[in-house]
Amino acid sequence: MKIQVVWAVGPELFETTEEFYDTYGRVACARPETELIMRPLRTGLNELDHYDFTYFQLLNSFQVLEGLVQAEKEGADAAIVGCYFDPAMRNARGICRIPIVGVGQSSMMFASLMGRKFAIVVPRPGQIPIEEENLVANGMRSGAIDNRPIRSLHTNLSMGLQTIVAEMDLDSIIDDFKEVSRSCIQDGAEVIIPGCLGLAGPLAMSNVTEVDGVPIVDPLVSAVKVAEAMVDLSRGGRPWISRNLMYKLPAEEDVAQIRRRFGIQPS
Repeated sequence: MKIQVVWAVGPELFETTEEFYDTYGRVACARPETELIMRPLRTGLNELDHYDFTYFQLLNSFQVLEGLVQAEKEGADAAIVGCYFDPAMRNARGICRIPIVGVGQSSMMFASLMGRKFAIVVPRPGQIPIEEENLVANGMRSGAIDNRPIRSLHTNLSMGLQTIVAEMDLDSIIDDFKEVSRSCIQDGAEVIIPGCLGLAGPLAMSNVTEVDGVPIVDPLVSAVKVAEAMVDLSRGGRPWISRNLMYKLPAEEDVAQIRRRFGIQPS
């Protein structure tokens, strides 16, 4: 089984931190026979704080969509959106014929299975508004704690993933994550989700899997397990997606025509 992770970052950032992505992939709990393929965008954002701007998010999301379409062309059995925002996830499900899995949606689903209430800890305050919207869009608001279900680290992690991986004091970041998580636990959280792969990766690689006995759901791990299950369903002749309304597929000739109209190269 081949699962491609389309990271929502440009090639410059990916190349300078490729070891991070490879190492994170090795601790993602994939089956021995599952091949995880890591890919950056053809072009994309390279600084974390740029993801806080809705205009930049839209531009980057189109590149994510194109990357997911390309993953199917390259023979992937499933593709994972490599960003906790799950950019272009639903759009890609409406054009791709392979399972498209979001790390944000998957982690919320797993957290709801593991405990009654969960909370999400993000690296920057700028992530909170879009994650609040995603909670609602994924139908998971009732599964999160009532008071401030999404909280930010105290440390400023807006300097970029290169600095986070290469220069930051991981112990201080982990301590910060635990401190914020404890405030969530006091408000009723039974499960904690790190709401960014740039935060979840270092936690996983440092073998931080719980805070005071409260489990941490790794977003990439949850997405890998969902992707494997959906491929199993497809191979077993079982439905894995509804094409009735939201994810119905357009005709191929319409796709080609509309892409030409918008000046986009053939897919």
